[in-house]
Amino acid sequence: MIDQVRKRKQLEFTEGDRQTVGVSYNDNQGNFVILTSAIDIQGQRRINDLVEIMLFMFVWVITGLFFIGRWFAKKALEPIDDMIEQMHQVHASNLSLRITEGNGKDEISKLAQNLTGC
Repeated sequence: MIDQVRKRKQLEFTEGDRQTVGVSYNDNQGNFVILTSAIDIQGQRRINDLVEIMLFMFVWVITGLFFIGRWFAKKALEPIDDMIEQMHQVHASNLSLRITEGNGKDEISKLAQNLTGC
């Protein structure tokens, strides 16, 4: 390992949790190789904290998107629900009731127009 540090002038590697750095240092008294090794406990804690925060935020975002998606779907299908409710009110005794066609040019308005015979 010392020979590799002398050749490359600097060497960094990781073995498991341990990180090692080697530096070659030339001085008027000779060529020195400095090796230092440590386990980054604080970095591991930060990564673990970040993972917990990300999982917590993931659950909250997915939950929020689920309820927002349901709200948009309900709003999008509201004209169809209104049309179904109006159809349930038509019986053999009151065939004069008509379905509100709406004022839009969308598919739901076209469906209502076709059902009323316009």
